[in-house]
Amino acid sequence: MLNECSWELGVKKNNKNMRKTVIGTLALLLMLFTSCSKNEGVDAFVGRYSVSTVENVTWGGSSGTLTDNGTLTIMKVSSNQVQVSGYFNTFGKVVGSKLYLESKTTSDSSGTLTIVFGTGVLDGEVLTLSSTMSGQLASQGVLYPFYSTAQHTCIKQ
Repeated sequence: MLNECSWELGVKKNNKNMRKTVIGTLALLLMLFTSCSKNEGVDAFVGRYSVSTVENVTWGGSSGTLTDNGTLTIMKVSSNQVQVSGYFNTFGKVVGSKLYLESKTTSDSSGTLTIVFGTGVLDGEVLTLSSTMSGQLASQGVLYPFYSTAQHTCIKQ
C-alpha cells in the first residue's frame, strides 16, 4: 500500500514537471517561430525592386489600360521612415509589414498631377500597393482632365 502511494505521488509530481517542460518548450518554439517569420520593420523594406504596373487611365475623352515596368529603391531614413526613389519618388512610414507613402503633387508646363498611394503590404519579397492619380495634363497646349488607378507589384531583387 505504501509503495502504491509513493508511486502514485511520484507519477503526479513527474506529470506536473513534464507539463511545465512541455509548456515552456511550446512557448520557446512559439517565440522563435514568430520572431523568425515576421517580415516587419523598415529593414525588411530596404532594397531595390522590379516594378510591374497595370494602370487604368482616363484622359480627356479617352480611356484604356496601360502596363509599365521599372525599378524602385527604398532606403532607410530613420527607425520608421523610408525614402522611395525611381519609379516614383516620395517618403513613407513603415508600421509592421505595412508601408504608408506620402501623397505627392507635381506641376509643370505639361499640367498638374496628384498621386495618392494605398497602403503597401510586404509579403516575403513582394511589395504590393495601389495608387490613384488625378489632375490635368496638356495635349497640344490644351489641358484635359486626367485620372488613373494603378496596381503596383514590386519584387525585391
